[in-house]
Parts: sequence; C-alpha cells; structure tokens
Amino acid sequence: MADEKGILLVYTPENCTDLVAVTDAGPGNEIKRRMVKMYRNDLESSPERLDQWMNGKVTTSERRILMTKWLGQSWDDFTENHQDRITKAFKQCGMYNAIDGSENHLIKIPRYDKEYKIY
Repeated sequence: MADEKGILLVYTPENCTDLVAVTDAGPGNEIKRRMVKMYRNDLESSPERLDQWMNGKVTTSERRILMTKWLGQSWDDFTENHQDRITKAFKQCGMYNAIDGSENHLIKIPRYDKEYKIY
C-alpha cells in the first residue's frame, strides 16, 4: 500500500533511537523547557504556593493534572508557532527528506561526522 501512495518506508535501526529520534533532535527538549517554565511560574506565583510545593501539600493527583495541562499548553504553542523547527528536526533525522537525496546534507546524526546518505 505504501508503494501505491508513493511512500518510502524507512525503519530506524535497532538500538539507534538515541541518535535519530525526532523527539531528541529538538521538539522534546523544547516541550520540556516550556513545562519547566510553567512549573517555575506556579512555584513563584505566591509564597503560599511555594510553601504548598515545598511541604508536600500539592497532591499527586494535582501534580498529574498540572503536568498534563502544562504538556498540552506547551505542545499546542510549539506546534502552532514553530512548525519550521519540527520539520527541521525530522529532516535532521532523515525522516522527512526528499527521496532524490537532495536534502541528505540536512541529516545531522550525533557522533557521526560523515555525510549520511539515504539509499
């Protein structure tokens, strides 16, 4: 079916996701950075709130709800405003590049200093 749709299937080699995972190429770290900022804003919103966090008065349930909310807000903001960075992360991992090889120079695999080619 992929051939019929003009889709080239490419599989990540086993035990290599730390090198070519799109999430690790930027979006994941950016989402985490945004969530940490929201967490800090919540901590600093008032002395009482800081006290709640520091003394264990923020329940596990409340923490899970906050983390889910912050993740959703971070994801929405990043995907709506930074599509170019998401595309770049895919291209750096060789997962959204032109099939003709014209974008192979965009592939950047950590600890691999040679030009990478997709065959």
